[in-house]
Amino acid sequence: MSPSTTFRCSPSVAATQVDDTSTVLLHLSEQTYFELNRTGTRLWHHLDEHGEVPLSALVDLLDDDQKNVSRADVRADVESFLQALIQKNLLEKS
Repeated sequence: MSPSTTFRCSPSVAATQVDDTSTVLLHLSEQTYFELNRTGTRLWHHLDEHGEVPLSALVDLLDDDQKNVSRADVRADVESFLQALIQKNLLEKS
């Protein structure tokens, strides 16, 4: 993925934050759900708040907190997370 590739939450998804560490996403038309951990919740809320967000901004968001993890590893994890959400039709690549 290019750093400038942008992503947005699918309009068919309802999100409910369960507690400080998790969020449940429900795809309304497919009636499937997906649970996010603390990191996934942070990324989802950033996407939901800002609309279309480039990959580079999502990596920056987490890279600032991950002092013992390389930026390449943070990027790989973010890309994997985004791909999982895209495959489940919870996120759209724009």
